[in-house]
Amino acid sequence: MIEKLYEGRLHITAGTSNAASVIKAISGSSLSVSETFLREAIQNSYDARRKTEGSILFKIRAFKFSSEQFSFFENAMGKSNAFSFYKKYIEDNVESDMLNLEVSDSRTKGLQGSIEPTDQIENQNFADFVYQSGNKTQQEGTGGTFGFGKAALYAFSKARTIAIYSRVKIGEKFETRFIVVCNDERIDDSKSDRCWWGKEKEYTDKTKGIYAAPLLNNEADFFAKNFGMSTFGEIETGTKILILNAEPEVMPKYENGNSMTMEEIFRDRFPFYLVHWYWNKIIERRIEFSLFFEDEEIEIPDPRELYPYRIFCKAYERYQEHKRSSKNPRPSNEENLVMEKIEFEKPKLTLGILTFCKSDTREIPSRVKNLFEVFKSDEPVVACMRGIGHIVFYDKIHLPVKELLQTCYGTFLTNTSIQNQHDINVDEYFKRAENQTHDRWEHKEGRDGIWNFCKKVETQIKEKIKLATNITVQEQRSTNISAAIQQKLGEKLFRFTSNVGGATLPQYNDASTKEKTAKQKKCEIKKDDYTNVEIAGGKKIVTVRFSVTVVPEKKVVIQNVTPLICSMDENDEKFLDENILQFVQAECVVSKSLKRIQKKFPFEIEKSSTWYFKFEDKQNCIFDVNVEWKESK
Repeated sequence: MIEKLYEGRLHITAGTSNAASVIKAISGSSLSVSETFLREAIQNSYDARRKTEGSILFKIRAFKFSSEQFSFFENAMGKSNAFSFYKKYIEDNVESDMLNLEVSDSRTKGLQGSIEPTDQIENQNFADFVYQSGNKTQQEGTGGTFGFGKAALYAFSKARTIAIYSRVKIGEKFETRFIVVCNDERIDDSKSDRCWWGKEKEYTDKTKGIYAAPLLNNEADFFAKNFGMSTFGEIETGTKILILNAEPEVMPKYENGNSMTMEEIFRDRFPFYLVHWYWNKIIERRIEFSLFFEDEEIEIPDPRELYPYRIFCKAYERYQEHKRSSKNPRPSNEENLVMEKIEFEKPKLTLGILTFCKSDTREIPSRVKNLFEVFKSDEPVVACMRGIGHIVFYDKIHLPVKELLQTCYGTFLTNTSIQNQHDINVDEYFKRAENQTHDRWEHKEGRDGIWNFCKKVETQIKEKIKLATNITVQEQRSTNISAAIQQKLGEKLFRFTSNVGGATLPQYNDASTKEKTAKQKKCEIKKDDYTNVEIAGGKKIVTVRFSVTVVPEKKVVIQNVTPLICSMDENDEKFLDENILQFVQAECVVSKSLKRIQKKFPFEIEKSSTWYFKFEDKQNCIFDVNVEWKESK
């Protein structure tokens, strides 16, 4: 069995992703290097999952080389050769007591495809991952670009060096592969800043010479074991990556200014990072995570028991219940849970579903608050997710915290169905809209077309959350708060055009009602483009305005005003339920000091006037207003 690896340097030009590009991109994002490392490693594993095997197993083990393992490692890499790449560029960035990370997944496909560097596109996962530093394609249903995810692994190594150990199934047989790769953008060398250690092999096209190919099967297992890595089971497939001398480029600091150690980051931060970005995968058992420091297992909090993640879980589970249903569900019986569509008007498209749970404001655990800026206050937060369940970012809804009586946490998931009427794939749009670090949606007209779905989602989420949350604020113009409940009046969606506040009265505007008796022979009742929401006595009161035109010698008799609740499915029949929505009273401003109020039906209207029908909205529902009336003498 060989104990030294062949060192090969190639002039591979495809792709531009490297550790420096990752670090530069992260500097402008809300993510830490550790979060980016975890997100990219996990996404690569999730993209390679075997969908028939249920959950994937994802494990990270932190360990130090034994003296024997470190000696084997140095000898295998070429320490004895004074002119080797290892001696010249890597040796100064490794040490005998360095902390390494083994990142492994199983129940996945492993790195499949040809082991030879090639320009082909199909079935090239191994060659792309090992020999390229980025690729031009992105697989359907994946969470990000291949190159950036791999570069994040190098960025987490002080030596910019990783060992790749993968097992694949080819037909009825298994094949194990092992190779070491360095991608160090800090090297200023005309030859290459990359190097590979494996087995000397001639290209199929012999005119190209030789390259460092992966060790296979028994040799691969032998080197992985002596590098301190755990070997694969008999019928196990997957990929294990060894991050040599794991440590972020910039270490986080404590409040006293002291830098954290890699062990402290691993023990204290990694568990919460996993919960923060993958609580939905955890509760659905799509990914089973485990963390080990040497042989000690590190506890990962249960998101269903940790605030505020348990609120996110509740909202997400409600969304999944809706998704499994043959029809869109009617409003939830739970008063504090809201589900609404986010829609684009022209063209008419459903962009996704917003689901959130209201919660009393309370102290978020300091551990969570200190780690994640988005939770440093009690303002509402929405986890924005692609349809595949990938959390892209957390959107914070800015409200006056001191006056906040109630907050909420929820999820927005993009629509995964292709809406053939417009031939538009909404989820594909949001996949393209992810920025390089995959922590924000950014619309670019040249790339994403003329319809800015990103802006619509951002605006609608904020409007709906603001007006669904009980707050006490100074009067604000409707252009700043807009519609959150999106009342459906006939065929149009109307904007809210008054104030949200304590028990203040809405700003009525009767100038819109004009006498039309000279031209009109019949009485008329017409809905106006006006709806108001206010919080009064802890209750949400929705006011809808109608113009009533009465011709001479006639009267209008209002027989009934009924709020009809709409389900999420436009094909469902509207229904009446006073436990959800209840008529309160009808109002008409007679003069500045006099207001006519009607609480019972029927009642008569003798002059043209503007009427305001008020309803108590108990569950933030979408509804229509049906006015039953007749003309009389």
